[in-house]
Amino acid sequence: MASSLLELTRTYHEDVERAVKLAVKLLKEKPKSYLPKLETEQRVRNLVNFIQDRQQKLLQLYEDEDGSRAAEIEQLQQPERLSLFYERLREIKESYRKSGNRGNEADNSSVQTAKKQEEELLALTEPKLVFSGEENYGKYLDLSSFYEAFVNIKGAPEMDYIDYLSTFYKFELFGNTLKNKRAYQNYLSSLLNYLEDFSRKLRPLRDEEAEKRNLEAQFEERWKNEVPEPTIQLDKFSSAEELEANVSPEEMKKMLMSMGLKCGGTPSERAKRLFETKDKDLSSLPPSMFAKKYPRTSGDGQTTSLDSSNRKEVARMEMLIRYLCEEVLADEVANTKTYVEKKLSQSYTEIEAERISEEQALQNPEEESEEEGEEEEKPIYNPKNIPLGWDGKPIPYWLYKLYGLNLEYTCEICGNETYRGPRTFERHFTEAKHIQGLRFLGIQYSRHFYMVTGIEDALRLDAKLKSQMELERFRPEEEEFEDAQGNVFSRRTYEDLRRQGLI
Repeated sequence: MASSLLELTRTYHEDVERAVKLAVKLLKEKPKSYLPKLETEQRVRNLVNFIQDRQQKLLQLYEDEDGSRAAEIEQLQQPERLSLFYERLREIKESYRKSGNRGNEADNSSVQTAKKQEEELLALTEPKLVFSGEENYGKYLDLSSFYEAFVNIKGAPEMDYIDYLSTFYKFELFGNTLKNKRAYQNYLSSLLNYLEDFSRKLRPLRDEEAEKRNLEAQFEERWKNEVPEPTIQLDKFSSAEELEANVSPEEMKKMLMSMGLKCGGTPSERAKRLFETKDKDLSSLPPSMFAKKYPRTSGDGQTTSLDSSNRKEVARMEMLIRYLCEEVLADEVANTKTYVEKKLSQSYTEIEAERISEEQALQNPEEESEEEGEEEEKPIYNPKNIPLGWDGKPIPYWLYKLYGLNLEYTCEICGNETYRGPRTFERHFTEAKHIQGLRFLGIQYSRHFYMVTGIEDALRLDAKLKSQMELERFRPEEEEFEDAQGNVFSRRTYEDLRRQGLI
């Protein structure tokens, strides 16, 4: 440790200068392979944190709240400053001699000292790439636990893991009933923490704080426009009767609805109910004051839905998650879905072989970078627009023709969606998108609508099926009877003949 504050200040400035030079040196290297590039960015991020820490300490020294630095400078200005100077010089030399940083032993000692200091700084800023096995050093997201948490929320739509990867950040697909649940808010909070931590490890040089401030400023502006502040200032009124006399019933109703309270009853009941919220938190109000669609507690006393104060927090978390998935981690989200689909089509042997090859590639990054450079130099020749396989190359042409992928089918019910190959086209009739399209037309899906793609055809077939069902419907007046001779009569005719004694 330095013997004086001035020497400590000089040491901190030297540390900052060495860290800046090392960061510039690392950024100039520009490694080609994935893992060394990620390690370099992590190390630069650690250097930035190191520089910020040293600058914060320098700021505290220059502020000199206790006056020790000013006192030391004043002491150096005394008449005996030369003796004090040489005393401090001896202390500094002794300190450097004990630490092994002698600077006058050999001609190349300064170079050796600089290299040693750089090695110490590199060891101090060693990156820690902590990723799970499923994340594969940040190439993919591990969302399996969040998928299980989401599908276990009461009222959540049923879907498989691949559909979840496509829709987990598209919150407009989820209804308000689901978003009002406390479990949904806990799910969003854990998902946002995971995505922020993952992006921090994968994009360490991103200015996260600045982006978050801009997003939250935009969110506050949009929230004010969509959810205006209450226009009734309860502080101006001293009683419920005064509130009733000065505020219209409709305004009181709107404010009660915005707070999730009951809004019915006479104007005096509304004024009394609204005046009870003056200078009170919503959580302190009795449950009987809240509307039924804003339930407060479950049978075990735990909160199961959100009040109006928490709906803003849910909307804020949804906005941040959507930004991370669409702007920051868009490639990783798409790669995760592709990776999961590929794993479903592979055997255990193929998955293990691919894992071993990836580990070998990470252990030999130079060979990997050379192979990647050669592949990037050669563009993929694909004039017939053949679909790409799991290796990123076009599938064989004979396989392309065998599965009929050269044939395209369009479904008007699915919004003119185009399907390649008869197998994909036939399978889509039982998928959720096609069934939902029929529901929008007011048609209940059945096997009769298999291979029907046109809207007009579906409507005509539905009308025909309804008319046939109407004709086949049982009618009591058309009930038939048979006499002893085997003659068949309608119910009315049979009863008339029987009353006349003819049968």
